[in-house]
Amino acid sequence: MPRFSWAAAVTGLLTAFPRELVVAIAGLAAAVRDESHRETAPITFLVTLSGVVIAGAGSAFWGVVAGAVALFVQQYGQQRRAPPGPAPTSKTTTTSS
Repeated sequence: MPRFSWAAAVTGLLTAFPRELVVAIAGLAAAVRDESHRETAPITFLVTLSGVVIAGAGSAFWGVVAGAVALFVQQYGQQRRAPPGPAPTSKTTTTSS
């Protein structure tokens, strides 16, 4: 009885897709793995994938803009939530002569 090979099925499926799509999905998977970019990577990907054209600028441009704005908002939010660190101490040394 022949066994079904998942590797052959996945390879066949991936070769059916355009190379650019496979590279984009791999890049998205790598970006989502990094926790600091988990929200911004899909936003960038989806806006780019949407095909929106505003003021003559294509979706690739707007995807980068949306990703940059999302990253800024995320980083700004993390800084605002971060507890304040210890107060700086000034160490002055006095020397006796």
